[in-house]
Amino acid sequence: MLAGIYAYRKQLLAEADAHRADASQLADRYTTAAGQLGHDQAAVRLAGVYALARLADDWQEQRQVCIDVLCAYLRMPYQLDPAALGHKEGEREVRLTIIRVIRDHLQQPDAPTSWCKHSFDFTGATFDGGDFTGATFSGGNVYFDRATFSGGNVAFFGATFSGGQERRSPGHAHLSLPRQTPAYRWRRSPIVGARATGHDEKAMVQV
Repeated sequence: MLAGIYAYRKQLLAEADAHRADASQLADRYTTAAGQLGHDQAAVRLAGVYALARLADDWQEQRQVCIDVLCAYLRMPYQLDPAALGHKEGEREVRLTIIRVIRDHLQQPDAPTSWCKHSFDFTGATFDGGDFTGATFSGGNVYFDRATFSGGNVAFFGATFSGGQERRSPGHAHLSLPRQTPAYRWRRSPIVGARATGHDEKAMVQV
């Protein structure tokens, strides 16, 4: 009897040690990826984007944190003019890659690595292109307050927004999409093809 209890306690301690080791490794990966996102070279920043996405897939408990970091990157000041002070070489490709990574994780709602039910805060972000085609935003909140769309199209063909909450921003356009509306072009805006589902769903963009 005592031997069995001792073996059981030993197993529990071993499992706890393994869990702490895993958590420490995941935390180290987060620190490394976040550091790469702040690097001067675009190639290193790109590596950080992919590393953070893989970490989000592996670390369900902190998946929202990883998503928040990627969204925060898109909210950072962005100089589109190559001749202007503050322009970063390769920055557009880094930002478009973040959008692609987010979209790819929003196309299979039932996948174990799906991000569909998480929140995305694009408040104040600048979009000069991007493709959210087929993305499903469900359960979390999606914010585009004061977002600027400039220099390219942001595609939302077949994208759906459902189950979340809206956040209004005074002085900005609110485009209300009726329930079960087929995909269509949003007039006066470079955003195309989105639709909303569910009760009183709205999508907001600056036009």
